[in-house]
Amino acid sequence: KHNLGDFHPQVADVLTSIGLYHHHITGLQENALESYQLALEVHQHNRDDRIEYKDGYKSEYTTDVKTGITLTDIGNAYESMRNYAKASESYEKALAVYQNHGMGDDHPRVQATLRFLFRVNRMI
Repeated sequence: KHNLGDFHPQVADVLTSIGLYHHHITGLQENALESYQLALEVHQHNRDDRIEYKDGYKSEYTTDVKTGITLTDIGNAYESMRNYAKASESYEKALAVYQNHGMGDDHPRVQATLRFLFRVNRMI
């Protein structure tokens, strides 16, 4: 963060990795959620996925897709915390991002998000 700046996409990647560590390894969902939400702020700051970075950084995904992935991660954390309404809300937002990006119902990310939605909506 110090070398790259607060809103460099690699900062979001690191924050997401920290969130995944807490979600899957430590089980500290509040910490995971905090990291994911910070990553989401970076993605939202970088909505123009055509930004060229001085260090030559190029992501394998556009900012839009990374936003959707992060929203899914946020939904997963909420689901683990048994906050099914918030999980559903995050999954709905992720689904909208994927669909707005042109992913159809046959895309694996869309299919997975639909499964997550079905699962949490049964719990509400």
